[in-house]
Amino acid sequence: MIIDTSPVDSGGAQLLFRYAKYFDPARVRPTMALHEDNLWAERYRAAGTADVLIAHGMPPSSPIPPFHAAPLPQWLVQASAFLGRLVAPCRRLLTEIERRRIDVVLGLCDKSACIAAALGTLTGRPAVMHLVSTYDSRIGPAALTAFGLLPAVRRVVVLSRFSATQLPLLARKMVTIYSGIDLDDFASPHRGGALRAAYDIPADAPLVGIAGRFVDIKGMDVFARAAARAAVRRPRARFFMLGDHTGPYGDSVRALVRELGIEDRVTFTGFVDDMHAALADLDVVVVPSRRECAPLVVYEAMALGKPVVASDVHGLPELVERGRTGLLVPVEDDAAVAAAIVALLEDPARRRAMGEAAQRRIREQFNVRHATRALEDVVCAAAPRIV
Repeated sequence: MIIDTSPVDSGGAQLLFRYAKYFDPARVRPTMALHEDNLWAERYRAAGTADVLIAHGMPPSSPIPPFHAAPLPQWLVQASAFLGRLVAPCRRLLTEIERRRIDVVLGLCDKSACIAAALGTLTGRPAVMHLVSTYDSRIGPAALTAFGLLPAVRRVVVLSRFSATQLPLLARKMVTIYSGIDLDDFASPHRGGALRAAYDIPADAPLVGIAGRFVDIKGMDVFARAAARAAVRRPRARFFMLGDHTGPYGDSVRALVRELGIEDRVTFTGFVDDMHAALADLDVVVVPSRRECAPLVVYEAMALGKPVVASDVHGLPELVERGRTGLLVPVEDDAAVAAAIVALLEDPARRRAMGEAAQRRIREQFNVRHATRALEDVVCAAAPRIV
């Protein structure tokens, strides 16, 4: 059983779907326990790669603020309320684990990983914690470590060497598996044109974009400030923010764009179903994150032959080779982001060379089939009776 309560537009949910596609059914047959009957549930059913179980009542994300960000009484009240909401859906999952004769319980992302560790302990099943966002844990490294030390937890999977350093007490259980890209998705050329056609943009206007969830750590506000700077040097350039921008942070970014006076240069697309088609239109992909592990958009941009401008922080330098497949800039430095964007827009040959190097790197090192085999081995090793 794989428990996933990540947002529908998260990289983790997409990664999990790709894992299910390539699991060897003779070794692993996953039951996906999702928090809602969403887009991914429909896709699993259509693909037939996994059984689907909807954990009704399971909160999709934790409303608990970081421990240090709220007064202790307020934090305790919120934590208690959240844990109370978990009781009923977890009780149903316990029943399903027994009824379906589940051999291994795996949780994707921090909260789900902790739930998997607890359910494995309660049912006597081995558990695997697959952490995606150790850089942004609401639960905290201490709690992740506590759950990871439970005897039921056989392995703790992380997506980068940086993530592995965040939980040193779990070193003997730690396995680093880079997520990678499904090369089948890129077997035919992605010629682009989706954004230009949808927004009536001339063919000679350079396009620069950022993609992902609108949360503070992703640095959409940094991108907005960089866009304002770059627009002065490249007046024909257009800037795209790809993703669901609803919510307080998205509102603040839109307000910032208005304040900067670049509303006519920046487009907010909302949720994008075909991200590959959108990214294929961009000349430069920007990832100005404040904290980051191994975002899927970097893999996708590289597979599409796009140079990436990324923050020189945490797991990003493990993916973006400085000066070869993209440019790394100091975190929170919108002036440096803008300078990198302008430098690439002014040098088409350099962009093309970086894009080609990025595609080679994806083919050689970041194939999701290899990642799936590695995770499959972890799951099967956790349950010795599986061969």
